[in-house]
Amino acid sequence: MAFEDLERHLIALGIAPTGEAFAPIDADVVAAIERHAGGRFPDVMTWFFGRFGGSRFDDGALYVDPTGGEEVMIGWFLDGKELADAFEAFAEVLPPGVVPIADDGGDNMLCVGIGDDNRGTVYFHPHDRPRPATYQVAPAIEAFMHSLHREVVGND
Repeated sequence: MAFEDLERHLIALGIAPTGEAFAPIDADVVAAIERHAGGRFPDVMTWFFGRFGGSRFDDGALYVDPTGGEEVMIGWFLDGKELADAFEAFAEVLPPGVVPIADDGGDNMLCVGIGDDNRGTVYFHPHDRPRPATYQVAPAIEAFMHSLHREVVGND
């Protein structure tokens, strides 16, 4: 398997592999989105869809938003139906070749580029702002996933 380190990291953060709780995302759903968006998901996302499907972290996971340097919680990764629905719902407001993959819990989307010029780039799209509100969060999805972390609680 090509993503052993990433799998260990994500499981340590409390995400569950597919099984009883989460089902893999159907390859037909992924292929339909790729066809309509005119690109292809990065290999790590195809792996993730099959291994973790639509899933969430038990205790949450955070990333650092580059616009303000603050930590932001990721809500959940979209399951197959949510992925298809979000792609359709946001197609008109997202840049070409950008597909929603996760919701932060407030209807704001984390997205990934699947086009030739942006494949793997991670974007944030706030639900309540018009274009061009979408902005880059990380240059590569695999590095972004490796950067996810738990909240550090001080000993005050």
